[in-house]
Amino acid sequence: MSIKAFIEQRWYGRVGILYLLTPLSWCFAAIAARRKRRLQAEAILAPVQTLVVGNIAVGGTGKTPVIIALVKFLQAKGLRPGVVSRGYGRQDTQLQFLPAYIDTHPSTEIHSDATAGLVGDEPLLIYTATACDVAVAADRVAAVACLVEHGCDVIIADDGLQHYRMGRHFELAVIDGVRVFGNGHLLPVGPLRELPERLRDVDWVLVNQSQQQDTDIQARKLAQIHAYVQNQTQEASCFNVALTVTGLSRVDGRGGLDGDETRMSLTQLADLSGVVALAGIGDPEKFFETLAGFTKLQERRIFPDHHQYCAEDFANIGDKPVVMTSKDAVKCRTFAKPNWYALEVAMQLPEAFLAGVERSLIAQTKTAQASPNK
Repeated sequence: MSIKAFIEQRWYGRVGILYLLTPLSWCFAAIAARRKRRLQAEAILAPVQTLVVGNIAVGGTGKTPVIIALVKFLQAKGLRPGVVSRGYGRQDTQLQFLPAYIDTHPSTEIHSDATAGLVGDEPLLIYTATACDVAVAADRVAAVACLVEHGCDVIIADDGLQHYRMGRHFELAVIDGVRVFGNGHLLPVGPLRELPERLRDVDWVLVNQSQQQDTDIQARKLAQIHAYVQNQTQEASCFNVALTVTGLSRVDGRGGLDGDETRMSLTQLADLSGVVALAGIGDPEKFFETLAGFTKLQERRIFPDHHQYCAEDFANIGDKPVVMTSKDAVKCRTFAKPNWYALEVAMQLPEAFLAGVERSLIAQTKTAQASPNK
């Protein structure tokens, strides 16, 4: 067992020997608290509405599909949202701006200079899926300023819950409905960046459920989350969401725009043999579990989160069909074979949640736009 696997086993199970690291968790809590106070005192609030989307634990929780769905919702309401991201795993350190475009051509042609190495895999995925403005920088405040300068009237900050120097008008926490809070401890004993009580301060909580999870287990875990959210002074704002698999698309993006060559149905996926499943994400097992519900997997390959792929990573696969996540696919387009596919998923946001966003964030944005002082 690798060190990473051992630690995750303890994080999402019994703490065991990691209890010996408890003094380090105390230090982490003290340092994080001081940092939070200092950065909040220095916080810079943008002149447009800013919504931070994040979580209180390390690892993937499904923030990217949530952000994509939110951006599309705001666009449908006539707004111009922009997304700020740190761009984890990218090789460039400069602020990068990807301008919005009119979606009338294949995504492989958009902003041809944009690569995952330049901006990061998640920002590139958001950009190709939504056509919205995206600014990538370690300095989130500078990235926000860049988007405001380019005319964005709403800012969505990807994974910015703990970046307190970046002011915010609203906060949305996305929680993994399977892993929840793990063993409940702060790093390094557990997976938490902040304790669950932090959820009482956010405006909304989305719980990303697994469709494969037993309903009784699911109910117990939801109760665990609601116990921390229900004491909020504001209106109850915890909602359940789930990813829906919509089909597959060719990783290389080639073929006719309307044709069967670029896409594969889930029925066709079931007929494939010798499928190699590949994932370089925070929780690869969730992807494999989902994919195995549609087809038999011959092999599962796990790469580090944000891994920058090259053709050599696939040298011994031969002509076997490959299915990967959309996040992995944006890094493999230039050398992908015709039988490599990305599993496409969509997040359906609850109507009650969207109504809350419309009553608050959208209403305040439109009020500011109508103000004569704007």
